[in-house]
Amino acid sequence: MPDLATRRSAAAPAPVGKLPSATTGMTIDDALEMTHVSRPEFALMAATTFKESRSLEELVSNIVFAQRRGLDPLSKQVYFEKFDGATPSLTTSIDGLRSIAYQTGKYAGSSDPVYRGTWEMPIEGGKKIVPAECLVTVWAMVGDRKCAFEATAHMDESYPGISGRGRMWRQWPKRMLATAAERLALRKAFPSVLGGIGDHEPEEAAAEEPPPRTSVTNGLSDAAKAQLYDEFFGQTGELPAPAPQLADETLRGRYYDRLKTADERGLVDPSEWKLRRGATTVEVEAKLQELVAILNADTLEHARGPAQSAAVTEPAESGPGGVASPPAPARSGLWSDNQELQRKAVELGILDLPTLSTRADDDAIREWNETARARIKVVEDELVGEARPQEALI
Repeated sequence: MPDLATRRSAAAPAPVGKLPSATTGMTIDDALEMTHVSRPEFALMAATTFKESRSLEELVSNIVFAQRRGLDPLSKQVYFEKFDGATPSLTTSIDGLRSIAYQTGKYAGSSDPVYRGTWEMPIEGGKKIVPAECLVTVWAMVGDRKCAFEATAHMDESYPGISGRGRMWRQWPKRMLATAAERLALRKAFPSVLGGIGDHEPEEAAAEEPPPRTSVTNGLSDAAKAQLYDEFFGQTGELPAPAPQLADETLRGRYYDRLKTADERGLVDPSEWKLRRGATTVEVEAKLQELVAILNADTLEHARGPAQSAAVTEPAESGPGGVASPPAPARSGLWSDNQELQRKAVELGILDLPTLSTRADDDAIREWNETARARIKVVEDELVGEARPQEALI
């Protein structure tokens, strides 16, 4: 029969190795409870992926971030590192971004990189000829349509320079530039799920870091710090989730206006797009964005078709003797303004303006242009008004 010391040793929890110190009285048991991982996994992440964590709280924050994004820290989908003595920054790898996009069920792949131009990259002792820019296309499903989202990365803006972080850029310039372009394209295609994920350079992170502040726990005992921690986070170690903000009537009205237009065009089934009673602002804005993308794609498709057909099938107006007469200068200018206004209206989601015939007279064209300008100004003023609160917060 084993003695008492042996039984106590067998019952003790496995050690987790060397960990950073806590700054708020957090214990290893608190950390394991908040991250929901085993002791060996916690120790492995602390010793590898997140070894630059400066405190136990920062280590827990990094692990929880990866979990909430559906990332695997042990598969190099996310890492926490520093270069040239800068402050460590949490970075999601390109594999991690692809994984997040794939989890939406709307990721439809990406193109091979397209390189253009040349640029002289500064390196130790000279220069190296590398591509000047790279274009990558990411495809995503918007409704039942496969849409392309293109992005271009420029080497002179992306290269970190002759530094520790620039080593991989000097070794694999094409691969790194293609990765930068794909990051941009993925963000354009999936803004709602890739927003807030950092991939900036350590220099930028250091510039954005707020100045150090004096801790309110200075001079307190470990027991007092632990009590403050429990009062702030609660006994479970988690902050209460904020109540979701419900969509207001104005937003719901904009959504149903777009839904009505899409239904009249036969683009969607309204029963599948009906909002639930307690829909939040985030939910409605996401569905509204999908509807606008569907309507814009349909409008552009029809706008290109009739314009090209009219140019081919409609006979030119004839002058004396059957010779085609060139358009009058005033009419030519009105049509040029009309085409530009139509393009801008589509970009802003103004989808209910009438279509002009190429035979319309100057008065009809002028009246249409004035109406379009007024509608465009109203929408632009609304966009500026919506952007001001966000600028104030920044």
